[in-house]
Amino acid sequence: EELMIRAQLGHAVRMILGEQEKKQREIAALLGIDQAEVSKLMAGKYHLFSEGRLMGFLRKLDQKIIIHIKPRQQGEQTLELV
Repeated sequence: EELMIRAQLGHAVRMILGEQEKKQREIAALLGIDQAEVSKLMAGKYHLFSEGRLMGFLRKLDQKIIIHIKPRQQGEQTLELV
């Protein structure tokens, strides 16, 4: 489940960056990471980044993050990203 959340968060970051049409060096400066990490992010290697780090990228991209905690119903996953 944690890897699925990383994939969903990473995909969101990648889609936002894709819309901005920035070069990798500009993305690196914006996110505060090196260009090699940008390359990994844009290649979909989200498992290399923690959930917290991916959420940090979303904050730097001026995105609102909402975490909603509620009891899990039988059969539901424990983690879900909407």
